[in-house]
Amino acid sequence: MNSPFRNSAPSSLKPEPPPDRVKILAEAFQKAMETPDWKKFADDQYLDPESFMGPDKLKAWVSSEMETMRNFMKTFGMVK
Repeated sequence: MNSPFRNSAPSSLKPEPPPDRVKILAEAFQKAMETPDWKKFADDQYLDPESFMGPDKLKAWVSSEMETMRNFMKTFGMVK
């Protein structure tokens, strides 16, 4: 995809974070999304308050969404 941002990430970033950090972050997000504050925020923003996805499910979902967006951009002539 021809994007002006495709090379904007620092070259020192690793493509995959360490599994222990992914686990810690996933657990923290899940815990936060179980709070009344999150559930109220989600409701106020018309979000699904039960939308937590673990790392594997999220990675697959993001890949699918990226492919969908890529197809839209091709369809509307935004990329070749």
